[in-house]
Amino acid sequence: MILYGEGITIEREKLWGRLRKIGVRVPLELGGAESSEAFLQSLFGGHSESSPNAARPTIFDLRRDSPNSSPLDSWVVEAGDALHKLCESGGKKESVCATGMSYDRLRAYRDRLTETIYSKVLSGVHSPLELSAYLKTPRVKPQEGVALYYDDVVLNFIRDTFLQGAGTLIINNTFVEWGAVQALRRAQPQLVFRRCRAARVLHLAQRRKRSALSRPHALSAPRRRCG
Repeated sequence: MILYGEGITIEREKLWGRLRKIGVRVPLELGGAESSEAFLQSLFGGHSESSPNAARPTIFDLRRDSPNSSPLDSWVVEAGDALHKLCESGGKKESVCATGMSYDRLRAYRDRLTETIYSKVLSGVHSPLELSAYLKTPRVKPQEGVALYYDDVVLNFIRDTFLQGAGTLIINNTFVEWGAVQALRRAQPQLVFRRCRAARVLHLAQRRKRSALSRPHALSAPRRRCG
């Protein structure tokens, strides 16, 4: 499932033309869901006819309660963290709703990873292979708590998403696109929820510590496309 936030330019006719041949288009009636939060609640929320006033289960709750389900069966890859919050708001706090990667929630790790790369380049790197091997050491791995579900494999996957995808460290929608594709290829989940939003390219030159990774034209500017 692909969700486009406000401000993103998409070619609707081409998009639906491609999907028409491989699926069924289901129209949604989302009256009163003008805001993004209300829209997501309407789209992902369940319903209870017997107890209409009770807290409604989300699609994440339904997936989690399925027989033989695993957090690795459902992935959430997004630029913000709205779907993460919706997933965490489910009824069973003791169990994990899905495997997730949020560009916003990973900000501290992105900063640490960028500064680690810069420091290593300053100290001297003889080859790209040497730098790659260094970045795979435990000291550069994400810390526990940065994702909805994590084990060593997932934490390594998060690191690789930033290191192997061109632009994933500085452009949120690039991170979302690359992360979702790699999750489908490597984890082969049953569901992947991908949510983009109007992006902004990080101006690397604003921070001296990151200057080794920047280019003169890497200016802060809106990026609206998410293919």
